[in-house]
Amino acid sequence: MKKSNIFILVATGFVITASVLLFVLNKRYEQPKEPTKPVHMVTHALQPFQVLIANEGADVHIEQADSNRISIETSDGKSFPAGLYTQTGDTLTIEKGVRVFVNCSSIATIISNKAYWMGAHSLKLPHLKIQMNGGLLRFNVNETVSKVTVLDVQLSDSARFDIRRTEIDSLNLSMTGKSFAEMYAPVKKLNLEMNDHSHLITNGEMEQMQIKKDSSIRLEFVNN
Repeated sequence: MKKSNIFILVATGFVITASVLLFVLNKRYEQPKEPTKPVHMVTHALQPFQVLIANEGADVHIEQADSNRISIETSDGKSFPAGLYTQTGDTLTIEKGVRVFVNCSSIATIISNKAYWMGAHSLKLPHLKIQMNGGLLRFNVNETVSKVTVLDVQLSDSARFDIRRTEIDSLNLSMTGKSFAEMYAPVKKLNLEMNDHSHLITNGEMEQMQIKKDSSIRLEFVNN
């Protein structure tokens, strides 16, 4: 047999042996996949409240409904972390831990103390006050529509605020402390106060607008 043929046979055998060895090793050390755990919703009833406070790290989604309740996602259908929320009088306070879904028949004030995430949608209210001391609030960014007659928004401490698909008669927006906002919602009257490197992006969909600002701010009008 020619030396070249012997070399080809040896090389082929080596490749086959190496492939089999790698297959066996991969099977030996392959981590078993954990079965996907089903997700259950656990719900607690609440007394009616008017003020919602989301503290640092909290993840809260707010929606108006006929009843007042708080829900979480859990894999065992039982666990509801102790201390996740407290209700004192008309004030509901949410702490960090897990994602929380809150239904309320009515609400007057939403406060973020550096909340990780807040979402609000499907709200029909005569008046709402939003106070963002840091954190993020996305207002009506899904396909639903909200309507607030008078909306007061105060942003500070690098807060981020995004509002869409909401009919507003009067919006009083105060921005400071490097806060950032995006506004794509029809507003009949806007009273805007901006300072300390705050930044607003809007489609300019308002009938009347009054602005008080300093030289450090950024105000952008865009087509969405």
